[in-house]
Amino acid sequence: MDKFASSPLPDVQLTDHIREILDSLDESALEVEKAVSMPAAVYTSEEWFEFEKRAVWDREWICVGHHGVIPNTGDYVSINV
Repeated sequence: MDKFASSPLPDVQLTDHIREILDSLDESALEVEKAVSMPAAVYTSEEWFEFEKRAVWDREWICVGHHGVIPNTGDYVSINV
């Protein structure tokens, strides 16, 4: 059975292009010795960008820190989400 047969996000359309990208992501989630880089489309596809915004970033807030921990221009903070 197609693992993407129906979208768990009813307002996000799973087009053939999006399904193709989703199907190709498995190889990038392997152990580091076996993993391959993400498919180029996740960086270049406007359709994927819109899908990602709706499926991930439109769902909830992600707090990455308080501005007070970055006191100077050029400072940065690294986090794991």
